[in-house]
Amino acid sequence: MSDPNPLTDRGVPAGNDQHRRLLARVRRLAKWLDTAVAVPGTRIRFGLDAVIGLVPVAGDLFSAAISSWLIWSSAKAGAPPALLLRMLRNVVLDALAGLVPVLGDLLDLAFRSNVMNMKLVEGWLVEETREAPSRRSSVWLLSLLALAILLLFVVLAIAAARLLDLLILGNAG
Repeated sequence: MSDPNPLTDRGVPAGNDQHRRLLARVRRLAKWLDTAVAVPGTRIRFGLDAVIGLVPVAGDLFSAAISSWLIWSSAKAGAPPALLLRMLRNVVLDALAGLVPVLGDLLDLAFRSNVMNMKLVEGWLVEETREAPSRRSSVWLLSLLALAILLLFVVLAIAAARLLDLLILGNAG
């Protein structure tokens, strides 16, 4: 019986090098960021995202920037706007959760935004190989994506500044 998933083994069917390269990048980065290291004797896996996230605010911003690169790559490969927005939602939720001290670090182990985004890209590529339309993301969506990422960084920077002000100066207002 043949596998109904055309993305097994090497990825997308021959003929679409751009999608094959995208899939390889997404899988590689998702592994390194979310599941690279196994805790011996458990089913717990974590990656660089959880380690980088231990650095307050800056770690989460850096991790979000790396994850955003996957969204950008998917957009350049022609991923539809709805897919890009779902990927952005995952990255933003991961970054916001990481802002919560200690609990955010624990959430980083459970909420694997890069693995989720990898599955979204794989699902899109399965559809692409079945339908084979030539879809391109629009410029406005890429602009919206860039604006949303910039807004995330601004919000995180403001939150970090307020937290530092509260911790260092003890100002509550």
